[in-house]
Amino acid sequence: RVVGIFDVPGPTLLDETVIMHQTDLKEMMKIKKNDYLGMFNEQLKERHLFDYPPYTRIIKVVLKNKSKETLRTGAIWFTKSLKTRFENKVFGPEFPLIPRIQNRYINIIQIKIPINENLLKSKKIILKIDKITGTKITLTLVINADLLGVVCIKP
Repeated sequence: RVVGIFDVPGPTLLDETVIMHQTDLKEMMKIKKNDYLGMFNEQLKERHLFDYPPYTRIIKVVLKNKSKETLRTGAIWFTKSLKTRFENKVFGPEFPLIPRIQNRYINIIQIKIPINENLLKSKKIILKIDKITGTKITLTLVINADLLGVVCIKP
């Protein structure tokens, strides 16, 4: 029987799904009990554990170039330079699911900045590292990538 259609006693489709698959049983039980506040608190604990917003800020560095090889080598060098300053908080570089748009290849690097660090100072460091590289790679910074707010674009 499907949930909410008939008022016939017996197991519901939701009950059978939980029994058959046993996938994420804890979350399914919270849904059945309408415990959305519990789910929210669980999400916040996980976000704190893995350093995701609102406990950290994510800066997404988008690199673009017409040459795939130039982009790849530049992105690797740029990532190594970022790791000297931001240590183990740098992730990437990686190609997105759609690696090329308008004849430009794209590479993405993500940096997790602790909430107590100065965001403007971190942005200046990233732009300074980009200036040192001197490559013809287009750099775009997306601050708070979880919220998709574009802050700085350098042609």
